[in-house]
Amino acid sequence: MNPESQVTTRGGQLQRVTSPYGIPEGAVPLDRQEVLKVQWTTIRNWKPRSEMWPFIHGASLLASFSALSGAVCNMYFREKFNVQKFGRASTFVPIIVIPAALSMITHQLWVSNTILVDEFSCPLCGQVRAGTIQAILGAVYPCTLAAPLAIVLARRNWTYPVPTITEHRQVLSMLSKTGRPFQLPFLVIFMGQFVMGMAMAKQQQRVFNEKLSAGMLPRDPNDIDRS
Repeated sequence: MNPESQVTTRGGQLQRVTSPYGIPEGAVPLDRQEVLKVQWTTIRNWKPRSEMWPFIHGASLLASFSALSGAVCNMYFREKFNVQKFGRASTFVPIIVIPAALSMITHQLWVSNTILVDEFSCPLCGQVRAGTIQAILGAVYPCTLAAPLAIVLARRNWTYPVPTITEHRQVLSMLSKTGRPFQLPFLVIFMGQFVMGMAMAKQQQRVFNEKLSAGMLPRDPNDIDRS
């Protein structure tokens, strides 16, 4: 929220009042958490609910995209190191489940909530933040983790000739050999996740501007009810 303004509520409606204008009679000043509570209550009670889909389903959709990317990375490296039949849970949880959960939580906290209290200095700022978070958690994190976890399984189960950690040249050669074919798919995944994050933030900004921001706009002093 603009540090020079105060968000208040009166009759269940949010109003942003620029500090020099004063607070309307009967209005209750709200802090950030209280504003979010009002906004999310409005979203949950909105009819028709389909108009609020970016806020209701947006974070979950991004979590699904992260899980899908994690599954692709996991499948590729498990196949490369011949460990398809070993340790499924040991790679499924950290590469698929955790990135999906983190994507949902971080988007909700650092993007959706920030949009709802109108704290981004520009629309593109919010979209870039959302895209960056999604690209890191939906592409970089799972794909970076997939290779070492598959290597551990391969060494444990003797499914691939894995050099020891002290054989630096052989380790780098192995990583290059197994990872080079995945460079283009990884780039596609990375860019796809970035675009998905930006697109979701843009849809949330659209809904906020069209449906939720009317009371968040600064009020003119002549419009304040002083009766």
